[in-house]
Amino acid sequence: MNMDDRTRILIFGASAHGIGWLTERYARYFNRQPQRFAASISTADVTNGSMVATVLDAVRPDVVINTAGKTHGWGYPNIDGCQASQEAKDRTYQVNTIGAGIIGRQCLSRGIYLVHLGSGCIFDGSTEGGFKETDTPNPVSWYAWTKVQADEILSQLGNTLILRIRMPISGEVHPRNLITKLAGGTHIINVLNSVTVVDELLQVTEQLMLLRGVGIYHVTNPVPVRHEQIMDWYCEIVDPDHRERYQMVGLHEYKTLARRSNCVLSTEKLQKVGIHMSDAPDAIRQCLAEYRENLHPVEVK
Repeated sequence: MNMDDRTRILIFGASAHGIGWLTERYARYFNRQPQRFAASISTADVTNGSMVATVLDAVRPDVVINTAGKTHGWGYPNIDGCQASQEAKDRTYQVNTIGAGIIGRQCLSRGIYLVHLGSGCIFDGSTEGGFKETDTPNPVSWYAWTKVQADEILSQLGNTLILRIRMPISGEVHPRNLITKLAGGTHIINVLNSVTVVDELLQVTEQLMLLRGVGIYHVTNPVPVRHEQIMDWYCEIVDPDHRERYQMVGLHEYKTLARRSNCVLSTEKLQKVGIHMSDAPDAIRQCLAEYRENLHPVEVK
């Protein structure tokens, strides 16, 4: 294949402060296939239309992946930071909603296919079979509300694929990884939730890109799990002594600045296009085995 025939991918999700976890994972995934893809990361401020337009015209990508989003900050490692102050709320809205709209419209005007990372946390509670893509969101935090608004804006554009994910989990030791978050906490809520295994998210993204899928898809691993199960497996696979470091609490006892979403997403739509993800319990146990190896790498002599 001529190198010029490769699919050029531009990923938004970095700034002067660093590169986002999923931003880096997407770039790494596609650049491991150099005969087919050429991926680059933009540090442009997604809330600045001129900057976004300039980088699009310079790179001329075939596909844009938007992983940019405010999920923490202002002294908080989680979505509490997104509503810690009016400044925090304004910036979260600018990046998560306005920025997504800017990228969407700039891509549309240039005929560029856009993949946008949405969030399943726009739902809270339970419904039979899990929430579907067509269900009405009921966001319970400012962060979730900004993601709802982005979905509404981008859904009006015909060139956009929106992937809603939940609680990303991986074998990589990283502060944004659900495993790291749970292992670093002292209180665990025992509520059923969907999760997204990052390695499979990357594969599903490629599959849907090749299909030129548009609209909203829930990208979570079937068979939802409880955090207690994940920590039981963590103690079994990673650290048997960890069981003494956390305790279970009821949902009403878990006090945070921003309410947390707890929900299950239906993946029926994804399966109807022939894409099947691994059941979460099996995939999570595999992630934990990889996490153990990455946490305690064997020294090569």
